Amino acid sequence: GILYNHESPLRRPDFVSQKIVRGAVDIRKGSTSKLVLGDLSAVNDWGWAEDTVDAMIRIVRLDAPDDFVVATGEVHTVADFVEAVFARAGLDWTRHVEEDRSMITRKRPPLIGDSSRVRERTGWQPTVGFEQMAGLLWDAAWAAAGDR
Repeated sequence: GILYNHESPLRRPDFVSQKIVRGAVDIRKGSTSKLVLGDLSAVNDWGWAEDTVDAMIRIVRLDAPDDFVVATGEVHTVADFVEAVFARAGLDWTRHVEEDRSMITRKRPPLIGDSSRVRERTGWQPTVGFEQMAGLLWDAAWAAAGDR
């Protein structure tokens, strides 16, 4: 399987998804007032890790091996991700997020997957949508922040 971004609360803090979630937590807690990110217009195909695992299980249960792309096929910008997380946090992202394009170390083309083969052959489809995924990541980070 060729796996596109699959997000979960276990993602390392240096990934942009976790930078966004942790930044929103810090802002909500009052320990900072700004989150600085690179290119807010960069696009990605973000999916939920449990959906990706479900696809992998379905793939290995097939009678014959094949190549499969596991992705949502949906285009979302970093700004979309920020907006969804900050909305869940009850924050106006436009007041707290700054773009600093000098942070961009490399420009890459948009990564949007075509998962039609895995869908056709296994019946797989994502069960967690983009907004729900952002909310789940926020909820987990906010709950964990109570322990810090």
